[in-house]
Amino acid sequence: MKAKKGISLIVLVITIIVIIILAGAVILSLSNNNPIGQANFSTFLSDRSNIQDAITLDVLKQFADAQPAGSYDVSTYTPTVGGDVATMITNFQTKFGVTTTITDGKLLVTATEGTAKDYIMDSTATYDWLTKN
Repeated sequence: MKAKKGISLIVLVITIIVIIILAGAVILSLSNNNPIGQANFSTFLSDRSNIQDAITLDVLKQFADAQPAGSYDVSTYTPTVGGDVATMITNFQTKFGVTTTITDGKLLVTATEGTAKDYIMDSTATYDWLTKN
């Protein structure tokens, strides 16, 4: 019997399928349709929104507590050390490598390097998530 030389059709088809799968993975990772990047961005927005909601509730609680004694100035707001808001902010900063500031009850997020700067749209600016400025 004569020995066959060359590659079989099955090996060729499997090779082509592997190349197509690898090409698809590379294209997804390089394009804006990257599902992992979109998931990370959505997590960032969700966490930021949850923190802002917690700040708003905490400001309202402090306002309600201050009513019998007089007025409450929101510009003096600081989260309670060890409280839920402070813990959420610390975890957010660690997770995304950003710095945060609370001004007049609004969460301001700043990042100058890394992936987080893409999340806040401008690496040199502070982004006010309430007014989108």
